[in-house]
Amino acid sequence: AIPHIALRRPLRLVIRGGMHSASLEITYQNFARVFPDCLSTREVSEADSVAISPEDDALVNFRYLNELSTELHQRMRTSGRPVLYAMDDNLIRLAEKPNFLNDFFRRKRSHLLAHLVDADLVLTWSDVCADDVRPINPRVGVLRTNIQTERLPVAPAAADGRLLYSTLTANLVGRADWWQPIVHEWADFFRRHKDKVKLVLFNDNEKIVGLYREWFKGIDYEVRPHRPYRDYLQSLGNSRFHFVITQIIEDGNFTKSKCPIKFLEATACGAILIASDVQTYRTLKDKEECLKVPDRPGAWTHVLEQSLSLAEKGRNRVWRAARARVESDFTTESQYFPFFLVHEAARLRSLLALTQQCTGDNPNILVVEPLQSEQACAVRAWVELLERHNIDTTVISGKPIGIQGASFQLSSLLKSVKVALVFAPNPGSSWVIAAQQLGLPVIAIADIVDVPPIGFLPYSDGRADFVIA
Repeated sequence: AIPHIALRRPLRLVIRGGMHSASLEITYQNFARVFPDCLSTREVSEADSVAISPEDDALVNFRYLNELSTELHQRMRTSGRPVLYAMDDNLIRLAEKPNFLNDFFRRKRSHLLAHLVDADLVLTWSDVCADDVRPINPRVGVLRTNIQTERLPVAPAAADGRLLYSTLTANLVGRADWWQPIVHEWADFFRRHKDKVKLVLFNDNEKIVGLYREWFKGIDYEVRPHRPYRDYLQSLGNSRFHFVITQIIEDGNFTKSKCPIKFLEATACGAILIASDVQTYRTLKDKEECLKVPDRPGAWTHVLEQSLSLAEKGRNRVWRAARARVESDFTTESQYFPFFLVHEAARLRSLLALTQQCTGDNPNILVVEPLQSEQACAVRAWVELLERHNIDTTVISGKPIGIQGASFQLSSLLKSVKVALVFAPNPGSSWVIAAQQLGLPVIAIADIVDVPPIGFLPYSDGRADFVIA
């Protein structure tokens, strides 16, 4: 585990809304499980009478659609703690989705917009969703949906009989007219190859199950329930599917904003993803990391036949490439730095806002530049970021001069500069200890050597540009 040392204790987040949901499972809860020494989360009810502890670092409204009440937010902000709004789905566009609680989300839309405007930072899980949020609130960060590395098997599912194909159809009840031509292609494929393949359908909607009886007549198929989410994942993993089918119609920014969670789920159960060729899966390599299906008649037949012709060697090749992609880009561990960076940046912005409000002066950040080149590169990136947002910085050398020497230099500096806080790379350094003894607030950021890759640093990641505004 990478030591998170921005605080000398775990980052403590209060989360309300979205409780017990798949969304929370594949976002904050993953980070809390993988980095228990770095992150502590406390989930609370949706009521506004939330008890806030002095040790709570931030409030996260997760998919929270109740009416905005500023009392709790004010309690956080008067002590320099940020209020974040987080959503994995594009709630702004959710009413675009046919037959999915449209009236409910239209009624809640004004509450959502109020929360987005009010938030110190909005956190999304797709670039398309962030683009929709940005005109409402420019302080928006992007993370990827993630999966714990331990959920990734070391080998793909072995073929010791018929190949298993799985698909989740719960949200297609309102899209039967679009879906039916696709199903006919599926049915024809599974009839012709009934001795080689089997279809497992995850759904517990009686209307869809009734359509199955009509559409898949004469086919050996199985129907399983898919909720709650952890049970669905466990069923996927235990069955060791060979292919997971994901059919999406790209008809609005809601579906274009979707995260590629099915790619992660398929890989985690040793299977290859067969997906509609839509925005969500645009960055994945067709025929190398997954199989993509264009939106035209006969395309599903062609790709399903292609999947069958891969044979075991071909399936292994595609799955291993998919696993490597998930491990490098979509694991919880690979997102350690961007996750903590965005939350620490939100904390920093709140501290600066409080300092400016209390003193009436533009805050000045005292930045301790370390000697190591990798660390210095990271700290210079933060200096550039702060200065682009018109935040004054004073940079001093981090050469080891001891606590007494650091205290003397800081005391001299304070005579001419009003320092809002000290920004240092190492919480155990003499500069941090001296600053604390002088009563200065301190933020210490983790040693960049421990947090690869360099590509996540603020100077090369434009997403970090608007978290401090």
